[in-house]
Amino acid sequence: MKWSILILTMPARAAMLERLLAVLRPQITSDVELMVRTFDASLPVGENREIMRQQSKGEYISFIDDDDLVPPHFVERILPLLDGVDYVGFTLEQWVDGDLACHERRSLAYGGVQQDAQGNRYRDIAHINPMRRELALRVPMTGWPAEDTRWADEVRKLRIVKTEHVVDEVLYFYLSRTSKPEFADGSFLTSVDSEPCPWRVMQKTKVQMLTGIAGLANPHYDLPEHSFTVDQIVEVHPTLAAAWIDGGIAKAVTEPKQSEPEADSDLKKSHDSGPVSSEGSPESADSPRSGRQRTPKNH
Repeated sequence: MKWSILILTMPARAAMLERLLAVLRPQITSDVELMVRTFDASLPVGENREIMRQQSKGEYISFIDDDDLVPPHFVERILPLLDGVDYVGFTLEQWVDGDLACHERRSLAYGGVQQDAQGNRYRDIAHINPMRRELALRVPMTGWPAEDTRWADEVRKLRIVKTEHVVDEVLYFYLSRTSKPEFADGSFLTSVDSEPCPWRVMQKTKVQMLTGIAGLANPHYDLPEHSFTVDQIVEVHPTLAAAWIDGGIAKAVTEPKQSEPEADSDLKKSHDSGPVSSEGSPESADSPRSGRQRTPKNH
């Protein structure tokens, strides 16, 4: 078996899963294993993912989120490139509530995670990109949130992923939603050590929490409802917080921001660009087709 494509799902997302499988199933060949697992609520997301990784049979493994999409030529473009290289990079589009938010280019050449003035992103290692299984399994996936980011960070530190092919086209559609009714009871919101997440009492979904973090670090966004300290950001998403602090984006934010009450409870966003990474970022990807800049989903 050459490649295992792994999809972690839950019953409340049955319609979204079928939408994805309608595109993906016709692409599956004898060289590709399609594995779908229903989320076990007694385990954190990372452990659910790790079970799938350990059960996979392919020489390469990658995930697709059940509420995302891939193009009809996803397998056709990638499968011939699984020829012994460590990794396959490609470009993804991130959409937020139906609006195109940014492009994200994936390649080992970026050596980490960066963002340009137009909000487009550049990342090296990610769990949705095919990687040789023996390398991917060198680091387990555990806990939640940011189980994928922690895994990528640890794999990067090992410096074991060295060779790649890069497909210079969009092969993944990240379909972010600011409202996720399937998580309304808060049962999904567990931290790395399975204790309640600090923001669980607010009944926030992962996307909403990360939107709150982005709003704190970026003065272009206004948060009328909630503000958080840097310490809280570090507790919930240490990798993202460290990147922002190192880049000088969040270093001035040490106390909760005071805001006037607003009648409208929705988070309001300006039309300005998102935060800019430190100097040395690669050139911008194509500007998003949407005229409205939205907060991208982290993964």
